[in-house]
Parts: sequence; structure tokens; C-alpha cells
Amino acid sequence: MTPSTFQLYIEFSFEKFEVDPDEITKKLRVTPSKVSRRGQTHPVGKINRWIIRSTENLKASENIETHWDAIRDRCASVSANLSPDDEFGEVRLFIVVRSAHDKFRDLVLPKSLLEFAHSVDADICVEINV
Repeated sequence: MTPSTFQLYIEFSFEKFEVDPDEITKKLRVTPSKVSRRGQTHPVGKINRWIIRSTENLKASENIETHWDAIRDRCASVSANLSPDDEFGEVRLFIVVRSAHDKFRDLVLPKSLLEFAHSVDADICVEINV
């Protein structure tokens, strides 16, 4: 990583579920940034994944609010269309920070992001690499 390298993104996902990812898209009426089907190789293994990622239509930003704003509406639709009996596997909200900066700034999660995670019973995973 060069001294000026900084990466931040938010990723909401369903993982390790049995249904076809297209069924989740249809049920939630939300277009994911990416899907992976069991059998396809990707960094977390050969599992089904349905993902919304903040960097899909966003240029690099060091502001977590900007990343949250980039996916907030789609996440709100997920929350509105998800029902308790849906079996979409593990629900996760990843916040990833990679920085070569000598000093890492505070990371404060927006209240509305926390409320969303609670509404869909998502695990919040924070990965910080400095």
C-alpha cells in the first residue's frame, strides 16, 4: 500500500443460504451489487452470497456517512420487504477500512446504520487494516 492509500466501504450481505440468490432479489425488490452462487469460487468460499456494496456507484471517500448514504435506500427496501420467516442465511453488515496512514481517524457509525442492522438482525463486522 502506498502512503496515500485509503479504502473504506460498507457491504450488506446475506450469506450461506439455500435458495437461489435471484429469489432474494425478487422477494426484496432490490437489485444487489453482486451475487455469488454455491460452487463459484470467491474469497469467502463456495457459498451463496447476496451483496449490496457502497462502492458500486461511489468514488473513493473517507467519509462513512457518504458510504452509508450510497446504500441507505436499498437497505431500507430490504428492511421493509424482509419478513421474520425468510430464511436468507447469515445477515451481515461489513465496514471495511484499509489505510496506510500513520494515524487512523475515529470511525463513528451513523445511528441510522445501527438502526438498520438491528431491524434486520444483522451482525456488524468491522475490519480495520492499518
